[in-house]
Amino acid sequence: AWRVIEDLATLSVQADCLYTLTEILVGFLAAAVIGVVLGAVIALVPLVDRVLSPYIVALQTIPKVAIAPILIIWFGFGIESKIIIVALIDFFPILVNAVVGFRSTDPRQLLLMTALDASAWQVFVKVRLPNAMPYLMAGVYVSMIFSVIGAVVGEFLGSARGLGSQIVQRQSAMDVIGVFSMLVILTLIGMALNVFAKLLAR
Repeated sequence: AWRVIEDLATLSVQADCLYTLTEILVGFLAAAVIGVVLGAVIALVPLVDRVLSPYIVALQTIPKVAIAPILIIWFGFGIESKIIIVALIDFFPILVNAVVGFRSTDPRQLLLMTALDASAWQVFVKVRLPNAMPYLMAGVYVSMIFSVIGAVVGEFLGSARGLGSQIVQRQSAMDVIGVFSMLVILTLIGMALNVFAKLLAR
């Protein structure tokens, strides 16, 4: 416990925490925006569903850890490659929940909106989106946890900054207590994100 407190008071560790948290949040937000928008399009436009679904499933079956080194080669050892890894890991759970959510609208509500002469945008905002929210929040909840894993995996494979990089450095120095300290800090970050996701769902 003392080592964790000592690390949290160290400026370099604080900077690495911020670096990893930036990867997590930016990657998650990118996945959330793309996943929800694409999920809505797939759910509401059958042609897009038929065209894109096989490619999306194929993308999901590729292990993200396997393509992470390629992403690092393409996008470099900076924060960009880590954000992309996080976004790829988060994308599919959000997309699947978005598609299911937008398709779960009660047909009677749609008939009522049609009878009221509502526009397609009004139907989406007033009916489809509120009905989909529980599913979207489920996707957010799952993906938020995956974000931590994605960021650390990316840092393991190639980064001079971040908590994953700290773990690699301490492991090389045989600093077992230091490694456990980083794991505790990562756990605390994961728990904080979990609480944030629950508050957002409420």
